[in-house]
Parts: sequence; structure tokens; C-alpha cells
Amino acid sequence: MEVSAYTKENEQRYLPLHLALMTKQINPLVVLSMLKAAPFTAGVPTPRGDMPIHLATKAQLKPEIIKTILAADLPIELGSNKGNASMGVIVHREHGNSWWHVAVDMRSKYIDVVTSLLTDYATYVQVVALARSVGPDKKTVTIDAVSPPLKDAFRNLLRFYYRYEISTLKMPICSNETQSFPAFDHGEDLEKLKVTGPWLKSGFTKIKENPLQTIATEQGREIMYVPWVPDEMEITLRCYAFEEHFKAEKTLREKHNISSEYVESLISYHNDSNYVNISFSTGKMLCISFERNDGTLGELLISNANIRSEAGWLLSCQSMLNDMARSLSHLHENGLVHGCLDTNTFAKFGDKWKMLEVGKSTAMGSAMGGYVHKYVPPESLSGVTANTHTAALSSQKRTSSRSNTRVGRKSTSSIKGGLGNFPPLHNLKDKSEKKKYGVFSFGLKDLGLGNFGAKKGKGKSDSSLLSGNSMDSSIASMKKSESNVTDEVSARVIAMQEDEIARLRKALEEKELIYRRQLAEERATYKRLEVERQREIQNKVATKKSKTSLPRYAPEKLMASALWDLWSYGTIMAEIMIGKSPLLPCSADKDEEFLMKLSKFDDVQLAAICEEVKEVAGPLAADLVGRLLNPKPQQRISSIDKVLQHRYFHEEVIEPKKINGRGRASKVTVTVSKYATNKRNRRSLSRKKH
Repeated sequence: MEVSAYTKENEQRYLPLHLALMTKQINPLVVLSMLKAAPFTAGVPTPRGDMPIHLATKAQLKPEIIKTILAADLPIELGSNKGNASMGVIVHREHGNSWWHVAVDMRSKYIDVVTSLLTDYATYVQVVALARSVGPDKKTVTIDAVSPPLKDAFRNLLRFYYRYEISTLKMPICSNETQSFPAFDHGEDLEKLKVTGPWLKSGFTKIKENPLQTIATEQGREIMYVPWVPDEMEITLRCYAFEEHFKAEKTLREKHNISSEYVESLISYHNDSNYVNISFSTGKMLCISFERNDGTLGELLISNANIRSEAGWLLSCQSMLNDMARSLSHLHENGLVHGCLDTNTFAKFGDKWKMLEVGKSTAMGSAMGGYVHKYVPPESLSGVTANTHTAALSSQKRTSSRSNTRVGRKSTSSIKGGLGNFPPLHNLKDKSEKKKYGVFSFGLKDLGLGNFGAKKGKGKSDSSLLSGNSMDSSIASMKKSESNVTDEVSARVIAMQEDEIARLRKALEEKELIYRRQLAEERATYKRLEVERQREIQNKVATKKSKTSLPRYAPEKLMASALWDLWSYGTIMAEIMIGKSPLLPCSADKDEEFLMKLSKFDDVQLAAICEEVKEVAGPLAADLVGRLLNPKPQQRISSIDKVLQHRYFHEEVIEPKKINGRGRASKVTVTVSKYATNKRNRRSLSRKKH
């Protein structure tokens, strides 16, 4: 049966699914067949506003039907691509709040349905996303409103590798290469015993081998369950899509003596080639636990849209950027280039900012690599430059314009395809001798009129007008055969012939006029269509050229150097101060748009960015941003140590003074370094001397 049969409404505008759910003792197979054929109908309300899930729970249908309707109307898509190394992505979709109804409104009644559905189809990321989804009021988070038993069910669903519990306090940070979760570590004993058996409803537990206590049997061992402590060990759990990054996270730290004072501390790592979980469809689990951070820079900027207008923000920026620069300096001093810096690779640990994901680093002098991201420098692109690309597009437009003009000026006979089917328009050399009517061409003599229409000479009779080839001979024979015809009869005959000729001439002229109009219209239409066709061909060629000339991300052509990280650091600094300005290439939503913006980045855009930074954070910050974001790498500031020596880190902080909404800079009496203190002391001494 076609899908249209399941989407056809009756006179009361009820769908077949609505009618089936309202029917008492309906066969569950009928409902399941409808949902299988048209699953989207599970998100369509009745004319009264009742969702199908409401009808199903009201009729107390079987859990299998509730599960199928719920799966069809979730706020996100479930599942992961087979063979994909990642742990699943979040794809939002339109829904009718069926998830909220089952998880919150129905309390614990359908806890088995929720557990079964998420166990079978949801990845860890998607379970957290459902727990963090908001209700119909667009404010309340699901995990904060569910019943205690369902909260326990979520904790069990988020068990990871025996000992870990992924937290629902915030969403994980996901990329093509890694996914980071806030989590709790409940001890290596759980991992050693590989406990997967029943858990207490109160949540996670810790295992102790103690035969003297009340015991439960688990894999042949005598163990005891004790309630878990939520804040026992908070960690960050990071899973890797590629084994090389997973191994590099440990080996690079050991080989290059990377200190945990500047980068996040590593606690433990796990490599399992046969880990059965939908989140790892390849069966390979690569995971490392790190010390828990208080939040990344990216999370901080997203969580508070007005943070840049808060008092003391610029002072925080200076301290933050100083810590970030020192972490980067430590990495460069040990011969590594991070290469993947962004706002999520710096996080706050207590009162200090550290660097994350150093396993992605590249040894200086080696070829760069990795995926494209929004903080790579312009020299990483291969293909046309910004100016060349613009010139190419302009040239294409000019060529197209000239070509279109030439096509417009061509005669219709020279246009491709020709107009040979149309008759040519002849020039009439002797209008009195030859007339053209439509497709016929004939002379007056052919009509037997001779010199009809010529001026009459003096003394000449009207009969001389009839001198001609055929008509003259005809009239002469008539005179010979009928000699008794009077001149009056002859004049009458001539008058009749003149009237007939005039009528024919008028009719032929009208036909010729109509034909000429039709011919002109056909030629104009053909010419217009031909011009449009030529323009379309040229536009396709220009579009194809522009697509093939798009800049390509080619990091392998560059050797790893500090200049790469300095550009990324400068972009982060500018974003911290002015936000996602359209002038910054990182503001692009798609990779193609980002590559185009980055390829066109020049000194003009840099000057505009510096002006924005100057208005917000002062001239020193603008000067440093200008040195870091120079599109020419040879003119960029050469090392992170020179960045730390810049006056921006050794002068008093400038905060915008807000009076009537206007921003004017006024100094905040905060000294950020000994350099600034000594400078003021020298100034005061010089005043006393004078």
C-alpha cells in the first residue's frame, strides 16, 4: 500500500493512525504497520491537538507500540553510521514533545520503554542530549524533571567501561577526531573485575572484596555493593576516532617532557578492540581520562553572550591570554606545534588556564596535517590567491558580457543554427516594375495591365493604357471580333478590372503585413532564445571555473613552525574581544565559506579588525592582534616569547567607561606586572626631581 493511503485525512481531518489509536482493542500489528509505512505521522496531532503518543498512553497500548511511536517523534535522530569511528552526532528534528510526555508526564510508568529504546539505538552523546533536552516551556531540562527511578536508569545507561559514569550536567564537546565528556571515575576495582551485573537503584556503586560482609555473587567473586559518592573523582573522559592521536597523547608527553603545569594531566588510558556498544560501531574503543576542567573557553563564550560587556572582562582576558601564551611557549620550547588550536583547546583549571589535546601536536620541521578547522592560517591553503580569484571572477563576468553583446549584434543568419528556413527579404530595385506580396513576386505586365499607373500624356486616349503583352492582345482580339462594342462598354470593363486589381492589391498588402509581423516575431524570439542559450552556456562555464578554482586546504605543503600557532592564537584573541565578527574568517558557518573568506583575507580586513579591537580593548591589544594576524607569514610576529614581551601584557588594563551607552576608555587602576609597577615608580621619581 502506498504511503499516501496512511496520510489521507477523513472528513473530520483525522489520519488513519489517529483512528486506529482511538479504536478499542485494536490489533497492535495494524498500528505497527502504519508506523512502519509512515513513521512521520507519529508527530502529527489530531484536530483536537492530541498527539499520537497521548492517545496510545491513554488507551494503555502495548509497550512495543509506545516505543515505536516514541522513536518516531524524538527531538533528535538516534543511531550512528556503521563503520564510523566517532561516537555519534546530534541531528535535531521537529517533534511534538512525545519524549517529554513519556519521560516526565508519565513518571516511571514507561521506564522500561525508555531504557530499551536508548539501549538499542542511542549513543552516549545522544543519551546525554535527550537528558539535556528542554520541555514544552523551552526552559526545564528533562533530567531535572524526571522521577528518581528514571534518573537512576539514565546513570546506568551512561555507564562506560565498567568504572566510569558520563555526566548529564553539560553536553559533551564533539569534533571529527575526539569527543570529550564530563564524567565520574568510581575506581579501577570495577574495571579489574569487569562488573556488568545488576546495580543498585541509587546509582553507581563501588566494589570491595570482603567475604565477612553481606555479599552478592558476581562472576564467581564475592563482592559487596556500597553507595557511590558523586564527587568522589571528577574527570574528563576523551574518546578518540584515530589510534595515532590516542597513542600520541601519551608518547608526546613522555618524549618531549610536557609538564602538567601547562597542559591537562593524564590519569589513565584504555584501549579495547572488542568493546560492544552502539557508540563504537567499529568495535574499537580508544579512551583517556584527564583531570576535570571547569570549562573550556568556547563553553565560557557561548554560555554568556553578554560576557564582553561585563566589568572586569578585559582584565580577565589579559590574564587568560597570558596563561594561554605561556602554555603555548612551553609546547614550542619542547619542539612541538599544536596545529589545532581553537577556543575548545584551552580550559580553566581552578584559577589557571591550560592547554588540551596536545596529542594532535606536530614536531617542528615535520609536515603539517589534520582536518581543516576555523583557526588555520592563510598559508595553509593551496590554489588561487585572494586577488587572483577575484580577478578571475571579474574576467569571467567581462568575457560573458562581451560575448553576450556580440551575440546580440550578430545577424540572424550568422547565429548558430541559422535561419535558413525563413525566406530572405529582397530589396526592390524597381517598385513600378515589380511588386512583392508574401512569397509571390510578379510584375504588372504579368497581370495584363502594362503601364497602369503611369501619368497620362496629352492627346493620348484611355485605350493606350491597355497596351501590353497578354492583355493588349486580348483587347485587340475583342475589338476585331466585336467591332460593335462602344467606347462606353470598354471604359466600364476597364473600371471593373481596376477595381478588381485594387482589391487584390489591398488583400495582398494586408497578407504581406501580417506575414512580415509574424516573420519579425519569429526571428526576434529565435534570436532571444539563442542569446539566452549562449548566456547560459557561458554562465555554466564561469560557474565551473569558479568551483574548480576554490582554495584547497593543503597543510602538507608546510613545515610545522610557530607561525601556524601564532595565527590561531591571534584569531582566538580577536574573537575573545570582538566576538564572531564577520571580518574574522572563523565566523563562517561552513567550511567552503571559511576557505573563501580565508583566501580573501588581506591587509584591509586586518586593519578593520584592528579598529574594532582598538575600540573595545585599546591600542595595545589592537597592535598585538595586527602583528599576529598578518596575512603574510614572513611579516607575522615570529615567536610566542615575543608575544609575551609585548606591551599589552605589561601595561595597565583599559576598561571601557560606559556613559549613556557610549564606550570611552578609562584606566582601571590594576597593575598586571612588575614592569608596570616599576614604570609608574620611575615616573613618580622623575616628577619629584622636577
